[in-house]
Amino acid sequence: MEKRFRRKRELKKKNPRVLIVVPGKSEKEYFEVRKTKKRNHALTIRVKTFSDSNPQKTIAWANTQKVTVPTIRQKLPYDIIYYIFDHDNDDQVDFKKDARIDKLCSNADSPLYFYSNPCFEIWLQMHFREVRRFTTRKNAIKWVEDNVINYKKGASFDGYSDIINKEKTAIKNAVLALEKHIRDGIFKPSERNPSSTMYWLLQAIDKK
Repeated sequence: MEKRFRRKRELKKKNPRVLIVVPGKSEKEYFEVRKTKKRNHALTIRVKTFSDSNPQKTIAWANTQKVTVPTIRQKLPYDIIYYIFDHDNDDQVDFKKDARIDKLCSNADSPLYFYSNPCFEIWLQMHFREVRRFTTRKNAIKWVEDNVINYKKGASFDGYSDIINKEKTAIKNAVLALEKHIRDGIFKPSERNPSSTMYWLLQAIDKK
């Protein structure tokens, strides 16, 4: 009997719990749909919608989701926490926010932070077309709203499943955009417009 229970505990330990901290409703819905579609039961999603220029506050919030003394399955600590940031700097350039995100996202030794520049909608665009020219947040959102049926920034959207079917195209276009920035000598995430490293995160969670 004891061996059987020990075996169950060992199996549970092999199933990592992942927390993805996202900046808004659109990202949360996207990952929830993808989790169901990919049937990755190890993926647990929580969302912190933040507007503060200091991403460290988001990290501090996520750390409160950890439990140091787990008692039941629901309270087991997360094995890893990933963070997604948008630049969203159309109305006012926030150099402090840029600097903080640049520092976090440029740390290759700790690939926990991912970004889209100028916003999440640039990642959605990449599911449909190659995007290489600089674009504003407003125009990135407008393109998706004009070309993706029923999509509206900040509103519930039931079409993520169809978008996720085009994921290979998005990854290819994201790679092309990133390679162009590298060739041009642009390495700061805040200066890589357009770009998205969302596909790095997808690859990371798919390996779990």
